[in-house]
Amino acid sequence: STLFPYTTLFRSAHTAVRCLDHIGKPAEFALWRSITNRDCEVRYWGVLALSGVTDYADEYIARVKGSLNDPDRVVRVTAIRTIGSQTTVPDIAIPLLLAALEGNDEQVASSAATLLPDFGTNGLRAFNALSNAVESWGPSAANQALIALVRLAPKEALPIVIESLRSPDPQRRRGAVARLCAYPVTTPEIRSE
Repeated sequence: STLFPYTTLFRSAHTAVRCLDHIGKPAEFALWRSITNRDCEVRYWGVLALSGVTDYADEYIARVKGSLNDPDRVVRVTAIRTIGSQTTVPDIAIPLLLAALEGNDEQVASSAATLLPDFGTNGLRAFNALSNAVESWGPSAANQALIALVRLAPKEALPIVIESLRSPDPQRRRGAVARLCAYPVTTPEIRSE
């Protein structure tokens, strides 16, 4: 078949990136180049591997933030997850996570929501975006935003949790009940409901 050389080439590129990952720091430049490869698996492995060999978080984020616009969802989710793991540079990472929250891909946004509490009090600037996500996203992604809200600011998130209990969607209500269980029964807002 005439496709054989191309499939072999793609498989070779994928294998090469996986091998470069094991080489470590000396392979950094080649791994950086791999995140623009035409094969989505190569880009995926490149984003993952680059996070392990780049010395500085801000440098890593600068290199992979273009992958947030990748045509492949798996690459975008991997990029947001690795950017979100760079908690030492909240002023660089959080704006990218916020942009992902406001994007139109719920899977990427859900991943961003999951990572924001890892930034501690720095993540509080995402409170409004997360509360909007609880209302506008589908049930699964909205539940991730609700979890993040409760982790970031439990007291401020309680009215949103209680409001989610009134949702007509059973999956949203189930998520709200699970979040509500994290609060002490003696909380005045819970006792009044």
